[in-house]
Amino acid sequence: MNFESPQVHPVDLSPDGTTLAVCNTADDMLELFDVSGGLPVHAGSVAVGIDPVSVRFRTNAEVWVVNHISDSVSIVDVGAQHVFGTLTTLDEPADVVFAGSPTMAFVSCSQANTIQRFEPGNLATPPTNIVIEAEDPRALAVSPDGLTVYAAIFESGNGSTLIAGGNDGTLGGFPTNAAMEDAGNPYGGVNPPPNDPTDSNMDSNVWIPAKAANGTPPPVGLIVKKDSGGVWRDDNGEDWTPWITGASAGLSGRYTGWDLIDRDVAIVTSLNAPAPAVAYAEELMNICMALAVNPTSGDITVVGTDGINEVRFEPNVNGRFLRVNIGIVDDAAPTTTSVVDLNAGHLALAQPGGVDPYETPAVPQVDRDKSIGDPRGIVWNSAGTRGYITGMGSNNLVVVDANGDRVVTGATTELRPGPTGLVLSQDETRLYVLNRFDASVSVVDSSTLLETANVPFHDS
Repeated sequence: MNFESPQVHPVDLSPDGTTLAVCNTADDMLELFDVSGGLPVHAGSVAVGIDPVSVRFRTNAEVWVVNHISDSVSIVDVGAQHVFGTLTTLDEPADVVFAGSPTMAFVSCSQANTIQRFEPGNLATPPTNIVIEAEDPRALAVSPDGLTVYAAIFESGNGSTLIAGGNDGTLGGFPTNAAMEDAGNPYGGVNPPPNDPTDSNMDSNVWIPAKAANGTPPPVGLIVKKDSGGVWRDDNGEDWTPWITGASAGLSGRYTGWDLIDRDVAIVTSLNAPAPAVAYAEELMNICMALAVNPTSGDITVVGTDGINEVRFEPNVNGRFLRVNIGIVDDAAPTTTSVVDLNAGHLALAQPGGVDPYETPAVPQVDRDKSIGDPRGIVWNSAGTRGYITGMGSNNLVVVDANGDRVVTGATTELRPGPTGLVLSQDETRLYVLNRFDASVSVVDSSTLLETANVPFHDS
């Protein structure tokens, strides 16, 4: 019933651990809870801007709320429970963090592809705009020393692109079918190309006279993806690099040397300089939903999904069209990365030895239920040994170790509908999880992973 703006960091705990702040996105409210006794006790509601999606405490007495639709940040006096300052931002702000020396406020503006830097002590000072050369920066995090800001790129892409092949001229003739019809391409210009040249089964889509009654298949385009060696390949492993970036790139409407960026995390340093520096971590996944920094190792951890859109045709994909991943970036060497599939481990245990867990749909439902989908929040314990991740699409919570592997393979905590943001209590014995579609906060024991309480709030 509500326009669903994306919650990014909708829960935060005050530095002294006594106040929980929750974004009530549907009601344009900030909900405040007293958690000094462990169980959240509702302390009040504060009207903020339209569609609050993130909240962060600057001090025990002051909390900043990011309003996605009204393009603003509401600054709330926690004790008085009212807004005492409002900052106007660029289009669709998504998150805010505090970093630098002296401390500055950094606000990600998702549609403007910009991070804005504000001076908390002088709100009248115009912000500094830090351009992010990637699409849709949202979730933010800060390094343990407070001198680096990280931004997850929501629509980062995954290094895949289309070779046109179905253009009948009605689109203006560009790009043409020339690359797909080139006799020198991996399939000798045959279009549609075979799903697998060595496969004679029914998934082969090459037109043959014996099937002429079905009609001549129309020409199609082809999705190719750049591998770790920079080679553009289709799902058969065939090399299309000459038609993407090489000498024949003009046949696909490109130019020699054409490339496609795949930036997943923006790394902002020199935070207090007139023009902060920006670098990027790459090739983790294509939808980066949430991130957090491991407080011990300093590694940047990102959760999200990666589409396997280069795989052709529904019988081959058959519902397995993406992976749910955690990407880990070495803070000291951002080009050093690793990616872990959050579901492959427990699915593999449900298969005969050595079988790819995604090769068969015959996985018992009890094992499927251990999967996590649409991850929207991640938080680490202070030792950096346990990371807690919420699945908004699967209504659950899973735990990983510092390497991104599930701590208890397949173990999940079932939650109420739509878990998004989460925080650890100051003593780290409890997790407070916002269930967006249930309009409630779940209290979860951080050791047993059992829900011990649930506190609802009003949601229009």
